[in-house]
Amino acid sequence: ASENPEEKDPFTSSIRDIEIVDQWCANVLAIRKRDSFWHSQIAAMLLACKITPGAKKRAAKALAIDGENWRASSLLASKVSAEEGIEILKPVISRLGSDHEWQQCYLNRSGYSTMYFILAEKTLWLPGEGFYAAIYFVKTAMRIEPTDYPRDVRFLQMCADRKEWLHYIELLETIANSSNVLEEHALSELMILCVFDMTQTKQLPLMLRAALHTDRVKFIVDAFQDCVEKLEARGDRARLCYIRYYYGRGLNALHNGSPKAIEQWRKAIEEGAGPDLLSSLISSIAPYYLQKAINAAAAHDEEAASINLDKIQTLLPEDVPESSVMLPPAIYIVRYHARKNDLVQAKLIARDIVRKGIEILTDDIEDNDLPAYKELLWLFIALDDKENVMAIRSLIAARYKESDSLSCEGECGASWNIADEMFWCQDCINVKFENLCYGKLDETGFPVLFCNKTHELLHLPKIDSPQDGYVPIGEGVIPVDEWMQRIQRDYIDLVR
Repeated sequence: ASENPEEKDPFTSSIRDIEIVDQWCANVLAIRKRDSFWHSQIAAMLLACKITPGAKKRAAKALAIDGENWRASSLLASKVSAEEGIEILKPVISRLGSDHEWQQCYLNRSGYSTMYFILAEKTLWLPGEGFYAAIYFVKTAMRIEPTDYPRDVRFLQMCADRKEWLHYIELLETIANSSNVLEEHALSELMILCVFDMTQTKQLPLMLRAALHTDRVKFIVDAFQDCVEKLEARGDRARLCYIRYYYGRGLNALHNGSPKAIEQWRKAIEEGAGPDLLSSLISSIAPYYLQKAINAAAAHDEEAASINLDKIQTLLPEDVPESSVMLPPAIYIVRYHARKNDLVQAKLIARDIVRKGIEILTDDIEDNDLPAYKELLWLFIALDDKENVMAIRSLIAARYKESDSLSCEGECGASWNIADEMFWCQDCINVKFENLCYGKLDETGFPVLFCNKTHELLHLPKIDSPQDGYVPIGEGVIPVDEWMQRIQRDYIDLVR
């Protein structure tokens, strides 16, 4: 609200404002008697301004003049009870469904699709099989008009929330197989839209999950490829980088650890991925080269091991400071030496990371503490330093209750608190699993990840009652300052 009560928010209108506009238009156009279409347009304006009672009243007035006004029927049906809405819509849909000439107009067809969406929304409230009947209506709506993206996403999310993966993927296939005069490839446009729309960004990983659950990975990969081609033609590099990230994950699942995935991820880095995405790209690519380096070292091929370590070190572009990414490539180099049991070399490389972390945590700026804790957490995971991993988890859980949620990288999609029990991959560094998915990793793995049963995973038990200002060490707790001194001694002074 405005600080000055005399000022008015320019983006809101009262029913009186709309009545003034209504009368002004009538005067200018010399309208003596408002027809049904006029009232339905005013009703739509009232609804857009969230004046629902006024909108319903105008829609009812429009229908009183012309009972076949489909716009008024659609609007009124959307704002009454489920039973009333269905009763209003069904005869209108039946009548217009056989009017092929009326459907030739794009705007009419779009409105017809909206009616089916509203019918689906109302059907959801019915007892019994309401959800499945609603999905039938949604598919019908999408076949008529596939580009009502907000409603498309709403029902996709509904399927994901219920873990109805087959219905989720069938909705995507319906969008992909439908077209209109404005857009031949509606699915790729929806996927592109999802990149930066904060209400829709989680649909891209959900699309991959649905594809994995239903064995439709190639379908999703082809859709991502279409997105890449479109964005390359448009020169939209910001969205292109994000699409390449998910396209790579799909390729990895389709081809079981394909170098094609690495190619897409490296292109995203070369095209200027931002810091957050860059961290995700590094944590996707580095485990691949780390595994190759470890295998080469085991085969006594030091040259091949060195080549793959160089590929990790050069993942960070020259013009990007290491401090700008959450998970620097150096942590994977530390992990390589830890896997070889060369802890002296591992700690020498880790030294600068620890020093930087301590500096951040001991300054007077609290806003940058959480990223520093996370970087140290990843480092200690790579070093198999479970005591310090437990200490940092406890600190994060005590101080950042609203910011410490983690997600399982397996197929369950579960989320938990950083103090909860989990298994954390020490080779992927930023991949963690809950118990059931950990068991499946050992059996079959997860196609979208490079993580596999040859990797070493750290079992992290639940931390009960974390205390701010103290960290668990051994059987007891010590103050944070004392813990910092221990880290200084062990990782910077290298006393231990």
